[in-house]
Amino acid sequence: MKKQAKFWEKKKDKKVRCTLCPRECIIPPDDFGFCRARKNFNGDLYSIAYGETTAANPDPIEKKPLYHFRPGTRVFSMSTAGCNFECKHCQNWRLSQSSAEDINTKRIGSVPDLVEVLVLPPP
Repeated sequence: MKKQAKFWEKKKDKKVRCTLCPRECIIPPDDFGFCRARKNFNGDLYSIAYGETTAANPDPIEKKPLYHFRPGTRVFSMSTAGCNFECKHCQNWRLSQSSAEDINTKRIGSVPDLVEVLVLPPP
């Protein structure tokens, strides 16, 4: 789903400048910012990852960078496609370096949809 983005400005020739992150991408029409989560549609910037999840899972806390925080508990992780980083050893590079237009996503468009996903099974 595309949703008009916040934090951007119009430029000449229907280009836009995204101001969401420090990269401040100048994006020509019909192109993406570095993150691949925002796209210029005819001089207006849209989030194309809005409400489109690539993963929504309860996990053991030990699986996260919070390894020593509350051992034995569970944490809920949720992600979308795209990222404004390019980490050399990214464990999720297939998701972070993809656009929501290029991979399968699951629509979570409302709070009730999210609550349904949030029901955690016992550890």
